[in-house]
Amino acid sequence: MNEREATLTDKFDVTGHWWLPSSPDQKACGRLAFDPHGDATVELDGRLEGKSKGLRGHKAWPIVLGETRNGVLCTLAIVEERATSIGPRIQTSVVSAAFCLLGCHFDNLDAIQFMSCEADYSNLTPWLGRRPFDEELPSEINSTRFSVAYKDLPNIRIPVKSQGFSLTFGSWFRTGGGTRFEIEMKHGESVVLRPRSKRSLRWFLERLYELRHLLTLLMMEPSRLERIRVQFGKHLEPTTRKMRGDFATVLFRQTYDECEIQEMHEFRIPFHFSAINKQMPKILENWFGNYDLLQTVYGLFLLPMYNQHLNIEYRFLSYLQALEALHRLSVGGSYMTIEEYDKTRKAMDASIPSGIENDHTQALKSKIKYGYEYSLRKRLKDLAGIIGRSGMYRITDGEDPEKFLRRVVETRNYLTHHDQNSKSISMSGKDMVKANHSLRLFLMLLILQEICIPVDLALERLDESGLLRYPVLLDRDGLP
Repeated sequence: MNEREATLTDKFDVTGHWWLPSSPDQKACGRLAFDPHGDATVELDGRLEGKSKGLRGHKAWPIVLGETRNGVLCTLAIVEERATSIGPRIQTSVVSAAFCLLGCHFDNLDAIQFMSCEADYSNLTPWLGRRPFDEELPSEINSTRFSVAYKDLPNIRIPVKSQGFSLTFGSWFRTGGGTRFEIEMKHGESVVLRPRSKRSLRWFLERLYELRHLLTLLMMEPSRLERIRVQFGKHLEPTTRKMRGDFATVLFRQTYDECEIQEMHEFRIPFHFSAINKQMPKILENWFGNYDLLQTVYGLFLLPMYNQHLNIEYRFLSYLQALEALHRLSVGGSYMTIEEYDKTRKAMDASIPSGIENDHTQALKSKIKYGYEYSLRKRLKDLAGIIGRSGMYRITDGEDPEKFLRRVVETRNYLTHHDQNSKSISMSGKDMVKANHSLRLFLMLLILQEICIPVDLALERLDESGLLRYPVLLDRDGLP
């Protein structure tokens, strides 16, 4: 793999020369290696200049520049020295970089600004569901003629006006294996993020991660960034006299990089593009516009998908915490206003006996302080009203919604407070697995409603893709 084909999901290494922007004449040979599960590292023959930091005398730099043996420029950003050694002839060192830019040079962090960004995501192609190949089958049984034609697909541009950028979904086509015996044709889709003016690398990565989480929600399977190219400038091509973009490849370690990525088909994706294309402009506006406000809710919902080894109790409490946060942020309300409750709070504080320990007093005051807020039971009841009684019956597998929510609250009380009064009516492990399925659907429907996918449409799509069905639970003998 050459430098310009490097991806976020494959290992990569290349040799070159490395130096600091302030010392271009003092270069060290070294090998750059990238591992998707770690930082980009360079094993240097020698050490770069700079001030030592930390107990071991290791150094750190905002920028280290390089050039590979093939003449590709490289910028390493946020660099730290990890190890040094002294051999019989030369001193060596190992440095790691949080980000590696292949194809450009920047002398300082503030200068790292880009015009646009092109990214590939896992399963983006089946999510879009476009079919560019036309196959012409033989009309006669003994015919030996067979043809395949590729049709270039138009770009799909969706502006996110409130956030000052646009997303453009576009296709790419590659051929290979052109021999007498075989030929390979491959089609894929990428997304281009283009702001109104140049933006920092951090800004682009934040938007790309927000889009990744949206795709994970719509696919109901983890998505992952596979490749990123950023445009840092333009140049005039002498032969065609046309302006061409200058691009660089970005390498870094992704968060949630350990999640298992499954290759999906369109029929397994509940909210593929063609099912929600009319709502997509509003979906993107609402998702990106409210992301900062609802980030905690999104994170708690998506974490079990990215980390599939979480235990059932953690999932259960995580979903409930997300539902509570969503009610507080989107529905709001309380038993009393803070001003109305203030007199009540002071009276209850004053009634605490003076003879108890100070820690106990502070704990009681802390509980009293938020006594004006709705209980979990009240919040879940309000949220269930948004879904509707028929919708709640569908996601609870026909169980009475009031009974289901009552069992959920009692189980939460037992798990968090070890309330013995709740133990007898709290859920067993097997029941909690089913409850997690219902709570996941409950929370998902509410999030989809927030981003302009109606409950009826969401239930229809979940039913068609088979995601409303409960998982088959096995006992210790492997039997249902």
